[in-house]
Amino acid sequence: MEKETPPNRSPAEEAFHAYLDKVLRGQEADPEAYLARCPDQHREELRRILDDYAALRQEAAPKLTRPGAGMTIGDFRLVRQLGRGGMGEVWEAEQIPLKRRVALKILAPHLGLSPDSLHRFRREAEAGGRLQHSGIVSVFAIGEAESFHFIAQELIAGGFSLADRIEESRETREQGAAHYRETGEIFRQAALALHAAHEAGIVHRDIKPGNILLAPDGQPKIADFGLAMVQDALGLSRSGELTGTPYYMSPEQAASRRMGMDHRTDVFSLGATLYESLALQRPFEGDTSRQVLEKILLEDPPDPRRLRSRVPGDLAIICLKALEKKRERRYSTMAALAEDLRRFLNHETIQARPPTAWTRATKWVRRHPLWSLGTASALIALPLLSALVLEARAARNDAVEEAAHKSQVAKILAGLFRMPDPVQARGEPITPSEMLIGAARSLRTELAEQPELQADLLLIIAEVLVSLAHHSEAETMIEEVLALRKQEFGEDHPSVWQARSIRGRLLHLQGHYAEAELELESTLTSQRRHFGEDHPDSLATMSALASACWQRRKLDQAAELFRRAYGHWSRLEGAESPRALRARMDVARTTSALGDDRQSDSIYQETLAAQRRILGSDHLDTLETMWQIGLLYLKLERWQEAENHLQECAQANEKVLGPIHPRTLRVVDDHAQAMAKMGRLDEAEAAHRRVYELRLKHSGSQHYGTAKALLGLARVLSAKGDRVASRETYRQALIKRPNAAHFHHDFAWSLLHPVGGPATEAELQEALHEAKLAVGLAPDEHRALFRLTLAFAWIEHGEFEKAKRELELAEEERRPSPPPALDQRAAELRALLAGN
Repeated sequence: MEKETPPNRSPAEEAFHAYLDKVLRGQEADPEAYLARCPDQHREELRRILDDYAALRQEAAPKLTRPGAGMTIGDFRLVRQLGRGGMGEVWEAEQIPLKRRVALKILAPHLGLSPDSLHRFRREAEAGGRLQHSGIVSVFAIGEAESFHFIAQELIAGGFSLADRIEESRETREQGAAHYRETGEIFRQAALALHAAHEAGIVHRDIKPGNILLAPDGQPKIADFGLAMVQDALGLSRSGELTGTPYYMSPEQAASRRMGMDHRTDVFSLGATLYESLALQRPFEGDTSRQVLEKILLEDPPDPRRLRSRVPGDLAIICLKALEKKRERRYSTMAALAEDLRRFLNHETIQARPPTAWTRATKWVRRHPLWSLGTASALIALPLLSALVLEARAARNDAVEEAAHKSQVAKILAGLFRMPDPVQARGEPITPSEMLIGAARSLRTELAEQPELQADLLLIIAEVLVSLAHHSEAETMIEEVLALRKQEFGEDHPSVWQARSIRGRLLHLQGHYAEAELELESTLTSQRRHFGEDHPDSLATMSALASACWQRRKLDQAAELFRRAYGHWSRLEGAESPRALRARMDVARTTSALGDDRQSDSIYQETLAAQRRILGSDHLDTLETMWQIGLLYLKLERWQEAENHLQECAQANEKVLGPIHPRTLRVVDDHAQAMAKMGRLDEAEAAHRRVYELRLKHSGSQHYGTAKALLGLARVLSAKGDRVASRETYRQALIKRPNAAHFHHDFAWSLLHPVGGPATEAELQEALHEAKLAVGLAPDEHRALFRLTLAFAWIEHGEFEKAKRELELAEEERRPSPPPALDQRAAELRALLAGN
């Protein structure tokens, strides 16, 4: 639960609590210096509070004696002090009843008066107590005795930490191969230990060399979970305050982002710790905490090989991947980081790749000579860009001429950079995108003094990168554009709204639908006020907002927005203009989702015919409509028609976009589903496996498309009677998408209706569990069907009354034009329940 500020605190009391926080963090805050910085109107009240606090501490001092050797605290006899810090002291102690040596962490007596410090102290014990792993310092007990608050934990002989190892390494002139292999093994084990913590719902948030202890046998032990974020008990540090040690903070921590922080913050901090172990200097340095935090947010550290030439290349690449600014570009889990370190130690090819574009692009051109036209366009961009920038530089001293050059540069580069569009290039997107990223780097340098022009050109590149499915790079550029434009024009300006609209569309493509909806709704409000609703910019944002609402199952709102967009585009450009036809396809999509499949089919067919005639059969909008028709026929169980549309669409997408583009892969995956429904199981299995492998390689293990391909593969394996492999594949898919209701539903249905014999007791138990989850997570339009599956599960367990209740609820929640399966299953259920 979040820390809340009591509403009756005065400003002086707030200032006092801030002072206590400084004491808590080990900063010896001078009361007089602190008072001098307090506003005059609150200074006297704060002085009285500080005086009372000092008197209280002085009065309590005789009772709160310092710990000493030989003292007994509860069951523990203190032997010798191991260390001392802002939070208190650590002692080697003997647990008398068990005759074992422990490390006893004792909270500083004055901090025992602070509820906040006690909460932090107890949180460390709670987090450590939930974890049982050889790589994590074990917590044995927490208690209070003789006015001391203490935590008893595992004693690591020697008291040697990674910080000590780094300091020793600094004293050695050069490090050999054995040192770096040992470093790799230490961090591999540390990553596995942190993965165990993450799996238990605990994020450490203060990984640094001093918090990784080294046992005599070299095994690392993760210590100090005092800042940990514990699932379901988030407590302190969730209210936006800065947590962690600045040098090792992730960008999310440095920005004090309360929302969205997850286990990947530890990946970054462990990467920063690995960097220091390799380069023997921290990746981000500064004279003040603010300087350090700014560097974490804005700068990339130098390759550690530039500082220590003997650092192995693969280890440096692994380190830099962990230090990516964008969370989605880091290792997705600590297990993935540990696996790459294992590969390094075993002399295998690592998964991480160096952040260099030119070598990979050259290799790609050699493998795909037929697509050199698109590649050449991007290559030509760089020298032409240089020439244009020289012209822009020459115009800097003449405002009129400069404006003209800006317009000219923007137009020329817009045409140039859009040449690698997938429809024109008909190939894979990787090489042009990397060429454009190189061009963007030049723009940042050459146009540093012309932020308006720099923003215009970066946004053009970002839009092309979005179309080529390079979302992470596009996101970085859009954020740069927003920062530049806000600085130039302020928040409330059309150019800022334009960039925000593109950012909202990108969030939607990345699957961040709630964030996309908020961004687009706010942007549309500004654009309506300034331009009116029928302006092209407003309409582009409106359509994107409708799509985000549709994904969030706000179907009525999405349908209304799509209808209005279609009406405006029809009036502005004609009913058969490309943008009007695109909006019309969206209307058909929401019409189906709202239950009128017949009307939806009619709109789709009219739209597709117009698009084929006006845009051509290979246009992306035409292919999008064809794909949507295939999905509709899958829903209606018109398998042959679905297979025909999806096969044609898959072949065209591969020709236009290439075999690894996300749009191609999603259509191929749906085509495989249609083939499976028609009994072509071997073909379907091969297609699902191909999509899964390509998604895993190019989109990552956590992408929805990767999980969806696994789901399709699990269905096929179930249909082929391979029950063991099917169950395992379903479980892998659910690990990636635990909140996907239809994943749970499909798994439950396959367990209830296995091929090759009746379901076992274990399968029926698992089916009931999965069916319950499916109903609990189901969107409104699917809940009735999922309830019927739960009813079947109850019947298999002899719970006929519960089955009848689910059938009744399904009838109540039934929506117009339900899928055929719903009526069929409802009739089967009534027959089964008739005699019970």
